[in-house]
Amino acid sequence: FYIGKDPKKIYLTFDAGYDNGTLTSILDVLKDKGVKATFFVTGDFIKRFSELTLKMIEDGHIVANHSYSHRSINKLSKEELKSDLNKLEDSYYQLTNKEMVKVFRPPKGEFDRQSLMNLNEMGYKTVFWSIAFQDWSKEHQKGKEYSYNSVINNLHDGAIILMHTVSTSNSEALPDIIDEIKNQGYEFDLVTNL
Repeated sequence: FYIGKDPKKIYLTFDAGYDNGTLTSILDVLKDKGVKATFFVTGDFIKRFSELTLKMIEDGHIVANHSYSHRSINKLSKEELKSDLNKLEDSYYQLTNKEMVKVFRPPKGEFDRQSLMNLNEMGYKTVFWSIAFQDWSKEHQKGKEYSYNSVINNLHDGAIILMHTVSTSNSEALPDIIDEIKNQGYEFDLVTNL
């Protein structure tokens, strides 16, 4: 997990495996607040939510690799991992006519030394997080205040915030989170600048 040192910088990231109707409001908040984020997407997301993928790009966000299949990378051989990542890159290219950035977040945060070495050899920068909380279960949302406190009470220089796009709590808390982060003198940056 990442402990940043970039003075007064914050990196906002979202994992997006699917959409349940909350992502549009998240994108609207980001646009309204003038904040760019990184979205780690899966193959299923690109296939089923191509319009949202295009909207992310149009709004100036980074769309990055979260694997095609969302399988644990420490259980894949080097060849299987390469095939999985290439499949997502190909899907992205077919949709956008653009190359996908070589930034990756392991599904479920599961990895081992060999899988990280494999990613490095493939030219990927692996991005973890330093602030995360249980927000991915759409049936067990803990509310706006929980999301807000989970982020704001853990801010530090260079923090990489991990949020999931399916969280209604995150969607509701995001405007206040962004305002408070800015209020504390932080500026948002993209993980491609790390």
